[in-house]
Amino acid sequence: MTDNARDAFDEWGYSCQPDCTVMDRDHINRNPKLESQLDSSLAEFFIEFKHKNHDPFGASDEPAPNDTFLYSDDLLMKMVEGPVSEVAGQITAYATLLLGNQYRTHTFLVLIVQGFARLLRWDRGGAVVTDRFNYDEDPYLFQFLVRYNYAGRDMRGHDDTVRNPTEDELRAAQATVDELKNLKLVTMAINDRRYVIRAPCARPEIPVGRWTRTSIAYDCQSKKRVFLKDSWRVELPEVYPESEIYERLQQAMVPNVPRCIDGGDIGGNAYHRTRSHEFIDYTLNPASKKITRHRHHRLVLDTVGRKLHRFKCSKEMVRAIHVSLIGKYIISYRRITV
Repeated sequence: MTDNARDAFDEWGYSCQPDCTVMDRDHINRNPKLESQLDSSLAEFFIEFKHKNHDPFGASDEPAPNDTFLYSDDLLMKMVEGPVSEVAGQITAYATLLLGNQYRTHTFLVLIVQGFARLLRWDRGGAVVTDRFNYDEDPYLFQFLVRYNYAGRDMRGHDDTVRNPTEDELRAAQATVDELKNLKLVTMAINDRRYVIRAPCARPEIPVGRWTRTSIAYDCQSKKRVFLKDSWRVELPEVYPESEIYERLQQAMVPNVPRCIDGGDIGGNAYHRTRSHEFIDYTLNPASKKITRHRHHRLVLDTVGRKLHRFKCSKEMVRAIHVSLIGKYIISYRRITV
């Protein structure tokens, strides 16, 4: 069991061991041990095999017509009863493990139930689940594997704004930011700036939604310690991006608000925007109509605070709450629209 699998066992109470893990051949060539060990930080996608009647999307022996399914956050919370609930929870945990241990825009999973198979595509909006098909008679599984093999990294779901740090970036980040010492690091791009942050790790949550991840970061341009927030914001006309809210507050000179030095929606719309909602018309499940759209967003603040529960004395805690209330009062008094 690798460190990633062991961490999942410690936090979730069970070990994540998919039946089959698809890896990039370059990773295997550099580390042959990956052929027998699970490292979800390097996995491409998982394949899971199940017995008869263990299909969480339909238990009959024959494929049902037009049974394409949309697996939303609401459905994830409700699918907790019945004989196939364990399978639903298991494949959800596998998607969480992969999306949590990597910076991904989406990922895939293959579910095989005896003679039938389903393909799943997960993003932060939900999961699109195909009709069941007989993989011995229909070419869909073979076509998927061939096309995945020739697809670019962004089409496979890898975040094209994240890469391994250079040696110079690694040394500078660890020399400047104590929180980044002795950790696995990655370099993340926002607009034309680069930031070094700790590598992601999975957490026991459903794999859809905002999935906010924060880190103390090293700004490669200003060469200083900053605070970086990566999330998938809800994409609605009346919901403003957080970076835009900070910009309005700063223009209005609202005090006691951290200064935003970088931020905005990142990447292209093809992969850094959820697409599960595009398949609503293909499902007969009315609950799938509630899928929420999300857009990949990042924010950088040059004010790096300390967690409130780590206050040195009660006076410090009261003062922190006091100044925040002042800022909120000024926003209301000046009628600043955020």
